[in-house]
Amino acid sequence: SYEDFKWLFKEALPLSGFVLFAFLYLQVDILLLKHFVGMESVGYYSVALRLVQPLTFIPSAIVMTFFPIIVRNIENKTSNQQIINLIYKILFLITVSFALGVMFKSDDLVTFVFGEKYKIAGYPVLILFCSLVFSFFNFFSLDLLTAYRKQKFNFIYVLVITFAVIILDILLIPSFGIDGASIGRLISGAVGSFFLFAMLKKQEIKMSFFKINTFVY
Repeated sequence: SYEDFKWLFKEALPLSGFVLFAFLYLQVDILLLKHFVGMESVGYYSVALRLVQPLTFIPSAIVMTFFPIIVRNIENKTSNQQIINLIYKILFLITVSFALGVMFKSDDLVTFVFGEKYKIAGYPVLILFCSLVFSFFNFFSLDLLTAYRKQKFNFIYVLVITFAVIILDILLIPSFGIDGASIGRLISGAVGSFFLFAMLKKQEIKMSFFKINTFVY
């Protein structure tokens, strides 16, 4: 019926817009690197991305494990707060462990995998590993908003981070090259996390993660 189609369109539009701008977000730094610095920088930056991007399966695996429980609790009007806090803590510990693990060995990691020629990608690798803290958080936060049927905020989020990374890259890449591109992703990810936490707070989902007792139930 028309009403069903209208409802489906209303629900699907934010998600389709999200997919479109998410693709742009993932490609814009490469395009701007090519424009401002050249193809050689794109090659070095792509090396850094290849070492980091495969790790995105981790939040997917963790979140998909708990997601059915979260949805069931929403349907039963049961609090998800304990599960939410647990997942954020797990994601934090994993990403901080990764960042600390490569802090003094990012150059060696790049050299071992791709060879001495790509050693220049070491610092961007370190920055991108640090940015995993925000990208993992954001992955889970977006799924939470979808579970609570607030996916319209997902679309606003992707607009925010896309425009943030474009502005940051335009400011940073001409002066800092691939280092600037990686910093742009780090800062735009942080901006996205603060936005999502604010949206979750509006849904009365308390974020106790940054309190002193964050690791205490």
